[in-house]
Amino acid sequence: MATEKEKVDAFEKVLQILDRLIRRGEVYIALDPPFSATFEISRNILLRELEGASLAEEDFQRQSRRIASMLLAVLAEEESDYIASRIRSEELKGEKASKRREVLKEQMSKARERLLTEHLKRRYNLKLSSKAPVFSGIDWDIKIKTVDARLENIRFPYATCRIKFQREFEESPFTLFGGRTFDSMQINFCIDDIDYLIKTLHNIREHLAQTEEHGQGGESGSRKNNS
Repeated sequence: MATEKEKVDAFEKVLQILDRLIRRGEVYIALDPPFSATFEISRNILLRELEGASLAEEDFQRQSRRIASMLLAVLAEEESDYIASRIRSEELKGEKASKRREVLKEQMSKARERLLTEHLKRRYNLKLSSKAPVFSGIDWDIKIKTVDARLENIRFPYATCRIKFQREFEESPFTLFGGRTFDSMQINFCIDDIDYLIKTLHNIREHLAQTEEHGQGGESGSRKNNS
């Protein structure tokens, strides 16, 4: 079992990796407020980073989940509640609880300084208040269709994408408790569809970027602390 120092060291390494990858645009922070936040990273990119950091993949995944939960608490402005919950879950008392609380406060502060941006905060608030389903994530695989009851010689590659989304809230996120919060749908794409989709999404992205730059003002993408 890893010592407390080894856990802290692993936390620092993972936070540095995430910060570096985010700056290079190689991480997508998936937000499903108020339920979860996750870091979506290509496995090839991740393995390259882990090799340079001498860090096991399972250690990265464990620490990145902790950092994501801290970031979610920061976005929700529930940092004290998060720390208190961790102390309770670890069943710590007295001096051990005090020391653990200080470690968690310091780690929370570092996660906030490294990862929190005004842009991310606005994304969180937008999703939290959305009146329509919001994008959550995507899974995909490549297939080749070889047989169809109505056609012959149809051999053709295509991608099946499962689009995951968070359903809209009527009044607050908690109106969905007991119901179905997340949903998904599968769509097949051939390469021409993907080309069209890329061009369309690029066009949409350009309009969004221009609107954010001129409509929001300030350094929307800058971190609070770039050290």
